[in-house]
Amino acid sequence: MPNRSLVNQHTPGPWFANTHTGRVTNGNDRCVLASYHFDEQQREINARLIASVPEILETLQACIRAHKTGRYEPINAAIIAAENLIEVLEENDV
Repeated sequence: MPNRSLVNQHTPGPWFANTHTGRVTNGNDRCVLASYHFDEQQREINARLIASVPEILETLQACIRAHKTGRYEPINAAIIAAENLIEVLEENDV
């Protein structure tokens, strides 16, 4: 089981992918992660996928909260959000 205190200490999203440099930054243009040792296409794909991590985490947390409360409307909304995110990533060849 992951250390929950570490999960809550990550750099808050949204994160943004600079597909030319392979850098992923936060809203203050601070580098969250850089992917330099790959070709241009791999840098772009890696940056876009990594930039989506805050949304993925938020969606998973919403599913868990909804499951624990027995309220399934939030799970439906989280599933729709996940499907939309997957569609965007697939459109960008991620």
